[in-house]
Amino acid sequence: RFEPLGRSVVVSTGTSLLEGARRVGIELASNCSGQGDCGQCGVIILEGQVSDLCEEEEGCLSKDEIHAHWRLACCARVYSPVRVLIPKSV
Repeated sequence: RFEPLGRSVVVSTGTSLLEGARRVGIELASNCSGQGDCGQCGVIILEGQVSDLCEEEEGCLSKDEIHAHWRLACCARVYSPVRVLIPKSV
């Protein structure tokens, strides 16, 4: 579920949040085409389990952002029902 839009999508385990967002018409900024290089598709995980941080995320996100549950939607993969906040700046 993507907040504050209230849009939901059912995806297979391992699907990226970016792909899930696109399936319901949410176009998150992603100049790198989902490769984790640009850092533009940042979202905040509110609930649920996603994949562990990858190198690309550790290079793009600050320690404060990581502590606040920020993830790159192109890198974070779904492992359970997830609720995600799309910040206004995205």
